[in-house]
Amino acid sequence: MPQKRSMHQKEIGQLRIFLTSREKHPDRAGGWQRFLPSKALYMEIIHAAKATEGIVTATAHATHYGYCGAHAVQGGHAEDLNPHLPLCVELVGDREVLQNFCVAHERLLSGKVILYKHLEHWSFDPHGLKVKPAGKRDLLSRED
Repeated sequence: MPQKRSMHQKEIGQLRIFLTSREKHPDRAGGWQRFLPSKALYMEIIHAAKATEGIVTATAHATHYGYCGAHAVQGGHAEDLNPHLPLCVELVGDREVLQNFCVAHERLLSGKVILYKHLEHWSFDPHGLKVKPAGKRDLLSRED
């Protein structure tokens, strides 16, 4: 007979940041730096989240049709990548950690639609989520 395990619950939050895939870091969007290759803003946000202790997961979700803020409605096709389509960067962690992340990265997030949602994390581990700080190797990517 299998051993019964108890499920543990923990309050956690989800932050959704809406932007477009073509957006770049605000410090690199104008002037002569716009000609230099740079990562998309959503990638920079995810790298910043990885470097932040307490953010459990950070992912980017593409959309197929929609709008964000005051921008026009955009559509896409599987064979045609539309850089104006909205994109959602989703971060999961404790509310305080997510709030501190937003304050620390105000320059990156300024003017973006940002939503917070309360979630509940379920686990069979009594210690809950184990989040370790990112090492230098974790922060480097092949796209750098």
